[in-house]
Amino acid sequence: MSYRVLVLDDEPLARRTLSDLLAGMDDVAQVDTVASLAEAGAWLSEATPDVLFLDVELARGTSFELLEHVDPHSEVVFLTAHTHYAHRAFAVDAVDYLLKPVTAAAVERALTRVSRRRPLGDGSPPLRPLTMEDRVRLQETKRVTLCRVADITHITGAGNYAEVHLARGRTALVKRRLRSWEAALPDAFVRIGRSTLVNLERAGEITLRDGVWHVHLEGVEAPLPVSRRCATSLQSSIGALFR
Repeated sequence: MSYRVLVLDDEPLARRTLSDLLAGMDDVAQVDTVASLAEAGAWLSEATPDVLFLDVELARGTSFELLEHVDPHSEVVFLTAHTHYAHRAFAVDAVDYLLKPVTAAAVERALTRVSRRRPLGDGSPPLRPLTMEDRVRLQETKRVTLCRVADITHITGAGNYAEVHLARGRTALVKRRLRSWEAALPDAFVRIGRSTLVNLERAGEITLRDGVWHVHLEGVEAPLPVSRRCATSLQSSIGALFR
């Protein structure tokens, strides 16, 4: 598989070095580079890369701010000289977290992880297509929860795991990537961000606050924010499901 890659780094030497490393790898078809959040946002409004290599700390903010513009199915690799961003990177389902100075071996490892994650890549057998009335088994280390698909309010992903939230307030952490759930669940389940699927049949209302749309789910106290990249597809899903 050949990937189109976007590199964001505000240091010219680091940007050029990484671009050269990527260009020399067999599974990279094209490398584009940008130097700022503004440039990256403009680029992403016109194209969708397979993989993004994002320097975390930039002159004006961090690359975490860019994620609302990134297609949820694009893989993200963070680059930084610091280790304290690792937990945050994992929380937004990054494929890897590379410490600077970046080596060719580290880049190859990241691309290997990308290939293992596409399309599913969590090591679990694929789910069959599900309906709202189907029952699923949520297997955890010390507990198995049986539930109807209709009782799932939302699912949040982190790496090879997903936290399944149920209408009765319980949650289950299972080893199955969010993308695997997305492929099997009915159309009422839609992405509202890189790491969140929501069940629109459990949505009470959708509100706009401070320029960001939020989904209010039955039984879920805090509304869930919608990324700008997902807002349009969410509106289309609502139109198709609720005529």
